[in-house]
Amino acid sequence: AAFFPGRPWQRGLAARGRPREPAGWFRAEALSGGGGGGPPRREPMAPPYNVLITGSTKGIGYALARKFLKAGDNVVICSRSAERVESVRNDLKKEFGEQHVWGTVCDVREGKDVKALVDFARDKLEYIDIWINNAGSNAYSYKPLVETSDEALIEVITTNTLGLMLCCREAINMMWNQPRGGHIFNIDGAGSDGRPTPRFAAYGATKRSVVHLTKSLQAELQMNEVNNVVVHNLSPGMVTTDLLMSGATTKQVRDKHNLFLTFFLFLPLLIR
Repeated sequence: AAFFPGRPWQRGLAARGRPREPAGWFRAEALSGGGGGGPPRREPMAPPYNVLITGSTKGIGYALARKFLKAGDNVVICSRSAERVESVRNDLKKEFGEQHVWGTVCDVREGKDVKALVDFARDKLEYIDIWINNAGSNAYSYKPLVETSDEALIEVITTNTLGLMLCCREAINMMWNQPRGGHIFNIDGAGSDGRPTPRFAAYGATKRSVVHLTKSLQAELQMNEVNNVVVHNLSPGMVTTDLLMSGATTKQVRDKHNLFLTFFLFLPLLIR
C-alpha cells in the first residue's frame, strides 16, 4: 500500500504495488540516459493532491471524485459523454468550488483523446499526483460468449484493455518528468483473480489482464530505474454501479443495491 504524507492519517489503499520509497521522497529522474547531471531534484508530495480519474461521471469514479474533493484535493473528471461531463462538473463545482474541479471529454480508446487529456490536466493543474484508471465497460451485456455480438466484444476489449494501456502510457510519460513523481492506480474487477466469469467472459478476461499489465509496468519501471512513478493494482470488490446492475434480472439482486452502495460510500477505499 502507498503512504501519502501530509494527512493526519494514512490513506488505506487496497493496492498491490511493489514496495517503494515513501511518496514524500520520490526522486525526479527520467529513463536511463536522462537528466542533465548533478543530484536529482526532490520535491515532497504533499496535499492538496491533484487527481485525475477516468470514467468519473458515474459509479465508482464519481464516488472517488467526491471523496477526494471532500478532502480538499483538486480533481479532473472525464468521460466519453460531453453532456455528462458538463452536468457532473457543474454539480461538483457548486458543492466544492470553482477552483477544485475540472472536466473534459475523453474516450480512452483513442490515443489522441488520452494525449489531449494530459494536455488538459497540465493546462489546468500543471501536474497530476494520482491518476486513477477507472474507465471500463461490459457493453451492458450479460450473455454467453457465443451469443455476444462483435460490437459488444470490441467495446469491452478496446475500453478495458487498449484504453488502459493508452492511459498508462501517457500517465507514465507525464509523471516521470514531474518533480513530485506520481501514482497510477489500475482498477480491476471480476475475473482479475482468475475465477471464471460466466455470461461476461470477455469482461473477466480483460480484468485478468489488468493484473498482468500492472506487474509488467512495475517491472519495466524498475528495469529502467524510474523511481518517481509507481503503478498499483486497486481492487474495490463488489460495488453496485449501473454497470453491475445492468445484468440483474431478479428483484432479490436489485434490492441489494442500496445496501452495497451505502457500504461503499463509507468504505475507506482510496481515502484517508
